[in-house]
Amino acid sequence: MCPGLTVANPSPVSADPGGQTWYLTDDTTGLPSGVDYKMFKDSGTGSSDIELEAFWSGTKKVWVADEPAVVTLNMSGDWSFTINIRKFSSGNGIGTQAWVGIIPAGGGDFISKGTAEQTIMFGEPWGEETWTVTASDFTISPGDYLAVKFGSWSPTTYFLGVTGSPDSMSFATSPSGADEYPGLIIPPGDANEDGVLNATDITEIELIVAGAAGHPVTAGADANEDEVVNALDITKTELLVAI
Repeated sequence: MCPGLTVANPSPVSADPGGQTWYLTDDTTGLPSGVDYKMFKDSGTGSSDIELEAFWSGTKKVWVADEPAVVTLNMSGDWSFTINIRKFSSGNGIGTQAWVGIIPAGGGDFISKGTAEQTIMFGEPWGEETWTVTASDFTISPGDYLAVKFGSWSPTTYFLGVTGSPDSMSFATSPSGADEYPGLIIPPGDANEDGVLNATDITEIELIVAGAAGHPVTAGADANEDEVVNALDITKTELLVAI
């Protein structure tokens, strides 16, 4: 290790009050197995609203964060779901269910950490509904993905809004005080943003030579006493790390 550098291990950080918001989209690029779509933190817009069929016909959709957790994260608490739905078939209501959970590292089956059910009754073309999903023991390990799932258990087909037009977006919000996902802290001076301060963050090396511009020769500058002031007399090297 270079003198003067300290190492900081990545660790979780608590989210701001109100939690983090994850916007559901219809993005299907680069998905791990067991997932239908991506969700994005803070912002995200889909290109086409998503049609969901009746739950017992096998239609449940899973959204996953666009990157895995970096450290172990505690995501326990009350999650808030805001889902915008347009009824497609006739009927008086839609039975719905929301889940929050995990997709294992590398992909696989959705692992539920909390769920809530709700019957939606509305007469307008679009209806925004909210759910509270309690996850009392929700820990995400490094490499695993934060994920949510949504579906229906009634024989009614409907659309879930992800475009923001003409409906509003659908999203999930983590509990206040939950760890911030994906959990990597970027310490001051971490030039390559890998969460660790080490020699790879060095952006400049300054060699100070007695007699060079800005460093006039003073008594004792000839450190090796060969009567010549040059690079052989270097007694100090400064490693400058971007802050």
